[in-house]
Amino acid sequence: MAEDNSPHSIDFHYIKSNSFRVVHADGVWGGPTPRGYVSMSFYSERTPIPRRITHALTPEGDLGKLGEEVGRDTKEGLVREVEVEVMFEPLAKP
Repeated sequence: MAEDNSPHSIDFHYIKSNSFRVVHADGVWGGPTPRGYVSMSFYSERTPIPRRITHALTPEGDLGKLGEEVGRDTKEGLVREVEVEVMFEPLAKP
């Protein structure tokens, strides 16, 4: 009987690329592309950062001592900031 010399296992070594980073995600948006790939855009959610805030000045007029906020220019709702998009070809099943 012939001896089976084919490998029965393979090791995968994980090495981080120079552009590796950790990305926080609150959700994902995606689906199939017209060419059959899968597209996944990961996003984080937050409240909008104001474009402008206006404060009253104290009677002394010292910028180090601001009075109360009297105006705010900001977007309504929530922001979904897309952090990274991953595209891949689905694996074919044998």
